Amino acid sequence: MDLGKVWTGLGSMTHPKGMFTPCLLHSLFYLISCWECSNRTVETFNPETQVFTVLSVVLPPSSLDTASVAFVVGEELCVLTDNKLMLRWKVGAEREFRISNTGEVLWSSQQPLIVGSIVLIACCGGVNQFSLDTYSSIKRIA
Repeated sequence: MDLGKVWTGLGSMTHPKGMFTPCLLHSLFYLISCWECSNRTVETFNPETQVFTVLSVVLPPSSLDTASVAFVVGEELCVLTDNKLMLRWKVGAEREFRISNTGEVLWSSQQPLIVGSIVLIACCGGVNQFSLDTYSSIKRIA
């Protein structure tokens, strides 16, 4: 049997998560979600050691009660939520996320595409455009 073609189980996350996109930074996967989750956490997953680790970063209260889409820009972990929030965290340098308003509902659990300072998020038969310069929605293309 070729073990390279068989699914294998991993250890469990510390806290269940749903409706989120994982982000890769410095060989670690960052997992952020509080959708239907009683414990607002950020976890990392190390694919080499196959270990999940809960980070001590503080998530804003009620910021992630809904679906979210996350991505990395430089050394910053960014999260857009469908309750009109943009969360930003300088990985390893800050203790908590900073919050701003996006001015528009952006909903998706798809990994976004970053082109320059524009974030493109496919959702519900269209594409949302978000500006990293102004941290606000630009437009939706149906």
